[in-house]
Amino acid sequence: MPLFIIVSDNSSCVFESIARILNIDKNANTSTKLTKLDRYVFMTELDTNCSTVSFEWKLSNVTLLPFSVGKAHSITVGFDSEWSDTASLELGIYLVEYIVQFQDFFFLDYGFLEVQPSPPVVLIAGGPEVLRKHSSLIRLDGSQSRDVDLGPGNYGGMTFSWSCKRKGEQFYDVNASSYSIGCFGTGKQALDDTGRIVLLDTSPMQVNQFYDIKLTVFTASKMSDSFVQRMQIVTGEPLYVEIK
Repeated sequence: MPLFIIVSDNSSCVFESIARILNIDKNANTSTKLTKLDRYVFMTELDTNCSTVSFEWKLSNVTLLPFSVGKAHSITVGFDSEWSDTASLELGIYLVEYIVQFQDFFFLDYGFLEVQPSPPVVLIAGGPEVLRKHSSLIRLDGSQSRDVDLGPGNYGGMTFSWSCKRKGEQFYDVNASSYSIGCFGTGKQALDDTGRIVLLDTSPMQVNQFYDIKLTVFTASKMSDSFVQRMQIVTGEPLYVEIK
């Protein structure tokens, strides 16, 4: 005599259900690559007849360890149908699991995400345009610059390079042959000081002339970026406002 099992809780809907992550690579060797600065939303698609489902996103760092989907050591990072919070992740390769649950049953999709080194955030106090007093020793402050992968206030492995030119000239490195008067009339653009905060004498500069200060920051992972501040030299004490 055949045995018939009647499912009265509608859980059979799970067996024909499909969950998909639409924009993630399924291969760990070619994983979707992001940095902490990227704003990326993992989009999903759900095909199910189940009436009420819940969502869970799990991550497993699989950079060095052998793994298998569903068995890797994981942490839960979200409970919505989409997920985007990659800024808190350490560098490395992650197994991403999108799990949809109905009662005691679940179905899932997965992919691989690689968090790569970010370029630094580079800032000079005062912003992109400032007024500076002639014949004074001014302070150039790049302390608000940061390595995104380390966090604010951690300058480990960061190097700072400052240069100065007149408006209308081009910045060049020490190996370039571009002609430049520079800020001091000598053609030299690079400043000798290489700290986060440096002092600059405006005495050789001309009143009402515009100059560009460039700060380039390198991180320990060899990522770099720059910020340029345009400075007008004036007589008297200009109003200087710094917003943090």
